[in-house]
Amino acid sequence: ILLLNRMYDQSDFESPSFDENVFIDQLIEKAEAYSVKREFDSNRLYSVFSQTIIDLEDLSSRMNNNLNKLQLLADKEIRDQKVRIEKLKQNHEQCSDNFHKLDAEVSEISKRLVLLGDQLENISSPHWRTSEAKKLITSFNSFMQQPMPRAELEDRNKYEQNVDLLVKLNEVLGELDESKFQSATIHIRSAYEALEEILLSEFRSAYNSVSQAEEAAEADARAGEEAMARYARLLMRFRRGNECINIFIEDSLSHRFEQDDTFFDDVIALSQDVKNSVQRIFANPELVMSTYYTQVFNNYVAKHVQKCIGEVSGDFLTRAQLGMLLKVYNKCQCTCTTLVEKNLTSDAALLQKLTRKVFADYLKNYQANEEMCLKQFCDEILTNFYQSRNHVKRVGGSHKSEFFSKKSVSENFDGTTLLLDEEVTQILSESESAIQRCRHFLYRPLEKSELGLMMFKVVLKTLLEENVKYAAQYSADAAIHTSEPRTEPVCHFFKVMSRANSLVLHFEKLYKEHLLILLITSSAHVAQCEELKAAVLDHIQAVFNVGIDRALTLHVNWIKRLYTTHQRVQDYQTAADDSQMGGATDACLAVCDYVLYTLEDMRACVDRRNLQLVLTEYGVRFHSALLQRLQKLQFSLYGGIQISMDLSEYKKTAEKFGIPLIMSLFNSLQALCNLLITPSESLSAVVNGPELVSFEQDVIHMFVRLRTDYRSADLGKLFHGQSQPTQ
Repeated sequence: ILLLNRMYDQSDFESPSFDENVFIDQLIEKAEAYSVKREFDSNRLYSVFSQTIIDLEDLSSRMNNNLNKLQLLADKEIRDQKVRIEKLKQNHEQCSDNFHKLDAEVSEISKRLVLLGDQLENISSPHWRTSEAKKLITSFNSFMQQPMPRAELEDRNKYEQNVDLLVKLNEVLGELDESKFQSATIHIRSAYEALEEILLSEFRSAYNSVSQAEEAAEADARAGEEAMARYARLLMRFRRGNECINIFIEDSLSHRFEQDDTFFDDVIALSQDVKNSVQRIFANPELVMSTYYTQVFNNYVAKHVQKCIGEVSGDFLTRAQLGMLLKVYNKCQCTCTTLVEKNLTSDAALLQKLTRKVFADYLKNYQANEEMCLKQFCDEILTNFYQSRNHVKRVGGSHKSEFFSKKSVSENFDGTTLLLDEEVTQILSESESAIQRCRHFLYRPLEKSELGLMMFKVVLKTLLEENVKYAAQYSADAAIHTSEPRTEPVCHFFKVMSRANSLVLHFEKLYKEHLLILLITSSAHVAQCEELKAAVLDHIQAVFNVGIDRALTLHVNWIKRLYTTHQRVQDYQTAADDSQMGGATDACLAVCDYVLYTLEDMRACVDRRNLQLVLTEYGVRFHSALLQRLQKLQFSLYGGIQISMDLSEYKKTAEKFGIPLIMSLFNSLQALCNLLITPSESLSAVVNGPELVSFEQDVIHMFVRLRTDYRSADLGKLFHGQSQPTQ
């Protein structure tokens, strides 16, 4: 027990890794380690735990004593701090009172000083004015006798004194009767003008010295700028004071901007140099910079724009000149933005005003100019396009055309050759360029909307009316012959539809992404555009409907032609041997191949919105043509089996349509054709069976009459009391 016993300290239990379970396990291990038999000894364990509890209680007692001592110290510190805070508050209040008293005394003294200053000024001002008046009278009297000597005017040390004197005397002359003081008037004004010229000459000389010093020493340049600042300050008191500004700007701009390709970059670079010099020389740099920018835009930017645009014939620009105008305008706007961003001017409104003035002459007829150029471009595109196709449009209601080569229009004529190809990109690109110019050159929303409406009409007429509608009408009227063809027809109408839909999508994209930006400010113009577009598209859709009908009629007529040329009456009546029962007839295979070929053409060309309607109509007409053909034939038992094999082939073709209605029609035809392969003695059960319950008796009777044994087997008795079916 003595070996295990030790005094615990507070730090033993404050470690972050302390764990009470581990502590107890360690006590148990120590108790077992000092056991004599190295076996579990409850008494020994009890002794260890008891001693540990005593030690911990002792530790707790010591910690409580320390805590009480610390609490007493903390309470004493709190009391001491409260006393100190109270003393500080008292000192603060006393200082605040003293400060307010001092502030009141300072204010009182200031009032007395101001009053004293006013009194002194009232006393001294009359004396000063009297002294100044006396000096002016003495100087005026001197000018009455003789003029100011030239040498005195040119004395640089007396420039400020002479300027002050002559400016005041010149003002005095304005209040006197010049006829009574002619001599003084002549001498004073002569000296005034002479000193003004001397200062202008000095300013010029100083500027020239600065220009030469730029290549020599920076100190000399700085001295020259200080002299210019002195003379500019003095000249501002004269009538011609602004001439020094003009001298500075004209000399700064002389022999500048000689490279056209870097013109606007040179403007920015020179403006930076001029701004730095102006701030060091002139007292009113903003006024000087405004004068500088006015001269730059009116004299140099205007000439650069004129040089870029070239000679303008009449009141309108050409399309190329409009494009160049926008290019130069954007560069000018970017230059103005850069000047503002680099803090080379604070008057952005002045730059915009000067820019509008430079471009005003070119934009006075802009809307009419843009309309004329876009119309001319579109008309030229269409004219060149039709000439390249050796095609001339006949004006009239028929909308038919003829070739310059005088060849007749054949069934194989590809109507897609009358639809714009690469020319569409040119028209859309030119339209987008015109829209961009409109957005930059026009400021009023109504003007933008009006020009947008005009552009919409021009592009609508060019793309949809003059090209898409015309090509569709031509292909439907002139290139599709609905009479029964003698050779396999090649119908390009669906390709025309596909290309036409592509052009319509291009137009819709131009309208939604570009034109609407201009039109959106006017709901009336937007409604007018939608109405015009809907009318044209409805007309085009009507032409498409006519063309689709004629194209399907053409395909069905060829199917009928295949039946006429490939189908023999003997195909469904007798068989020479069993080898002839190997599959579908030649006519069936030829028709199915042709239908599949035309289906591929339709799927590739017809848009998704119209595809299902076109395929449905084609499938119904295909079924009708087959049904009409079957009604003209007679079928033996062998023929019934043969038509069943043909129908299997027809149904495979019908599946390719992907239309449930078409499959239903051919399944119904299959059920009716089962009447042709049923033995006569079992025919009654089939006629009244569930498979044909949905058919009218006239239809069933019509198919039974197609059997070769209809009369010999007296099959008409199955329909006793019914009228004869209509063929």
